[in-house]
This record gives sequence, C-alpha cells and structure tokens, in this order.
Amino acid sequence: MGSLEVLTLELSALFGKKLWHLEVPNKVKILLWRASLNILPTALNLVQRKVLVSAYCSGCRTATEDVIHAFWGCKRSIRFWALTSFNIDSAVRQGSFADFLEVMFLTLSDGDLERFVCCCWRVWKLRNEVFYGKTIDGLPEMIEWTMEFLEQFKIHNTRTEPARVPRFIRWIKPPSSSLLLNCDGVTRQAGCNRGVGGVLRDSAGNFIWGFADQGPAGLDVLATECAALHMGLLKAAELGVSDFLVASNTQEVVVLLKGSGELWSNLGNIMDDIRRLLAELCVNDVIFQPRSGNRVAHSLAQFGLREQHHSFWAGLALDWLVSLLVIDMEGG
Repeated sequence: MGSLEVLTLELSALFGKKLWHLEVPNKVKILLWRASLNILPTALNLVQRKVLVSAYCSGCRTATEDVIHAFWGCKRSIRFWALTSFNIDSAVRQGSFADFLEVMFLTLSDGDLERFVCCCWRVWKLRNEVFYGKTIDGLPEMIEWTMEFLEQFKIHNTRTEPARVPRFIRWIKPPSSSLLLNCDGVTRQAGCNRGVGGVLRDSAGNFIWGFADQGPAGLDVLATECAALHMGLLKAAELGVSDFLVASNTQEVVVLLKGSGELWSNLGNIMDDIRRLLAELCVNDVIFQPRSGNRVAHSLAQFGLREQHHSFWAGLALDWLVSLLVIDMEGG
C-alpha cells in the first residue's frame, strides 16, 4: 500500500466525522481534504512534478511554497488571518497541515469550524489570484465576502422545497409600530482605521436617525461589527429609545449575542456590555440582515471610516442616503 493510501486511511476517521458533515460547500471540503493529503499544486509540489523550476512563493518570493506556507506563512496569508478572530501563530509551521487541522477540529465549535474552513478556502483562492496575476480585492472586504458566502450557503441549503433565489435581499421590516436599528462596521486594508455606522428606521422604512463615526483602531472584522452595534445601542440609550429590534449583517454576531459566548479584544469583553445594553433598552430581538439589505448602515460606516469623526443626523436623511433607503426597501 502506498504512502498516500496509508495517509488517506489515517485521515478518514477524523474527516468522516467532521469535515464531510460540516455545513459548507463541497468545494471547501474537497480543498481541505486535498491540502491534508498534500496534493495541492503548491510551488514545491509543482517543482517535484517538474512543472515549475522554482519553488519560491509567488506572493512573497521569500520562502519555499509548501502547503503550510501557502495557508499560514505567506505575508498575504498572515495579513488575512490577522483580520479574523482566529489565532494562527508560528507554532502552526512546526507540523503538517493535517496535524494543525486536527487540533482546530478538536477545539473549535461547529460554527467556528465552518467559518475557519471557509477562510482557508478563501486564502487558497487568494493565493491563486496572486499566482495568475489577477486583481486582488481588499482583505477586509474579502473576509466580509467569505462570511456572507457561508451565510448565504446556509440560508439556501436549509430550504425544504425548491424556491427561486432572489438576486437581491430586501431590508427586513420590523413589526408595525416597531423600530429597527441596523448597524455595520468596516475596516481598511492599509492601516488600522475602522468605521462604524447605524440607522434607526420605523416599520415603513422611514429614516428616524443615523450616525457615523470612527471605530476603535486595530480591531478585527468581527470585533468591528460588535463595536458598531455597541455604539448604536449607546446612541439609543442617549436618546431615550427603547423597545426596538436590532439587526446585524454578520451572523456570527447574532449567534454570539443569543448565546453566552465571549469576544475579547482591546475593548475588553464587549459582548457583556452589548448584552447589558440590550437588556436595559428592552430590545425585543437581534436578527440577521444580509448585507444586500443593509446598504444604509454600511454606507454610514464607510462615511465614518473616511471622515474619521462623529456625525449624527435626525429626521431627514442625507441626499446620498435617500436612494439607498429606497433600494434597501425594494431589494433592487
């Protein structure tokens, strides 16, 4: 029996229970399986197959590109993981990809594991974009896209009967006579600046008030989303608003808030502060709102990132927000 067949048998027990049962697209599972068997077309593997003459990484050109380097060691990969909530340290490079993956499978919850493997898939996709000289998106936007990619897969994968998938998703209306606070946070690839924004609307979609501000520097994408929600709740408390709903376009935030999970950052355990405000303000529910129905909050967060100061509007929306309010409502 060949070494690859032996390794496949050793991996089957782990992956049979975990990898193949994860609620992620099959292409993500297959990529992780191939990486664990070390049969991805890394530069080192391609040199060994006499396809390339150099095993140097095309992304950083400072080290041999094996599987570990492609996912964790290249400068682009390092910057990608630094913006996530996953702690990938230098100890990863001491073992094989399969060894590290086994540790993650044993220590992460199913939800975190699904987000982690999708991030791995996106890092490999980033590697291929660099290798083939394609245009690269900003890393924060790339991570946000990856999370929404997983969220949309879960939404469509749980349908029990065939249904037409809408190209755009509308803003979720709160019940009649209720208010809904949408918040969002954005990050900038270069530097540590962050932007947060939020908008309060009634059940008819009318603009009540909105805010934009710079976010706390150095937070990862998830913590920035939480900082936006935290600031929105503080603004509601300041203005005496209570008994409303809250929406986030990051499903992980919704899951954390409805459970007992913690999220430690340079802000401390921000989840405790948010839960306290939710209780004090009698917030009825925290719901997930996909990005395509959350354009107003996202645009306000981008405004905060760009201007880097606090802004607040009440009663009348800015001209550039009016069209986004309509688009959110109509799903156009």
